[in-house]
Amino acid sequence: MICGITGRRPKSLPWGYDESDARAVDFKNRLKYRLGELIESGYNVFNIGMAQGVDTYIFEILKKFRDDGIYTNLELCAYVPSRDFAERWNYNDRRRYQDMLSSADSITYVSEKFGVASAHVRNMAIVDNSDIILAVYDGVSSGGTYRTIEYAKKRGVKVVTELI
Repeated sequence: MICGITGRRPKSLPWGYDESDARAVDFKNRLKYRLGELIESGYNVFNIGMAQGVDTYIFEILKKFRDDGIYTNLELCAYVPSRDFAERWNYNDRRRYQDMLSSADSITYVSEKFGVASAHVRNMAIVDNSDIILAVYDGVSSGGTYRTIEYAKKRGVKVVTELI
């Protein structure tokens, strides 16, 4: 079964870009537990939007599960808004992104050039190709994560949330 991922970017997380913050460490441990539950329930294909923040955390957790032999049958599918998506990121973030892309089992680019529309189309493609959506969410009724949740509900795709 297929699980799509949607979640917040670092600027919307309480710890921002500081992944060494105790809140970030705790949050990632909660994500590991939630992902383990989903995998144990039969979800082994994950459609991930490849953005900074939650998408990156989840991709790296799932990759580690697979690499460490904890769950060997995982398929990591990268859904990327555009070929130039990470072009404006700093060097370390671009390198992290490229490492994830090289580990992905498939890559789907929805546009050549990045824009708000390409991110929205990417989110719709994730929903349209998933049986369930894991939404990592702060409860705010705006932004891409919120719109993705609403789109999934309209399409009849089950949404499970992990609150930040």
